[in-house]
Amino acid sequence: MKNSFETLKALCTEACHERKACAEGYRAMLAAENISQLMAVWRANWEDVVESKYADIINEKLPSLYPSLKEEMNAAGIYVNECPKEAHENILVIVTDCDDVVEIHDHARCYVLGAANVWAWGHSQVYSEKSDDARIILRQHAYGHIGKGHVIAYDFSRLWFSATKAWLHDGTSCEAHGGEVHAEGYRTISAFGDTKVFSKTDRNITLYGNAHIVV
Repeated sequence: MKNSFETLKALCTEACHERKACAEGYRAMLAAENISQLMAVWRANWEDVVESKYADIINEKLPSLYPSLKEEMNAAGIYVNECPKEAHENILVIVTDCDDVVEIHDHARCYVLGAANVWAWGHSQVYSEKSDDARIILRQHAYGHIGKGHVIAYDFSRLWFSATKAWLHDGTSCEAHGGEVHAEGYRTISAFGDTKVFSKTDRNITLYGNAHIVV
């Protein structure tokens, strides 16, 4: 019977093979002998891990394996559905399908793969490209790059957006590439493509392409 590391490695190598990952990354995955080495391969191929079919496999399988791998994964700076309060930029958080609110702190970078509620604080960064059911709240100076899901931005957060709906409050800045932006409060908005900006004023709103304001 495989242990959790062997199970995760087998899932990863199968995913690499299915999506015809680069030979170097595939060989590195096969050569990994422990979680530390496997996490180093993940970091070197991070876009594949969080954006490709790989991400779907991780979203489905990783949560059940994580409890037994947690200590070693955390030592490598990678967390699943949790984030330390003090987190430097090297801390990576994977968020899978999750019923609980996941809070991202400090300078951590978060990648949302499933249906989840994520609250970002400090100078953290949230990337959501996989699930339309992601719900993101940005506070303080957090940054969101939201290609899928819904987002509410507060304080002095910054948002790049191409998803369904965004709600802006306080002194937020937003660059929108589609969808709806509901502007209750903001510092600046740049809208591209077919973005609809719902606002009572055109102050500090710059429109490109077919983007327009809905009063």
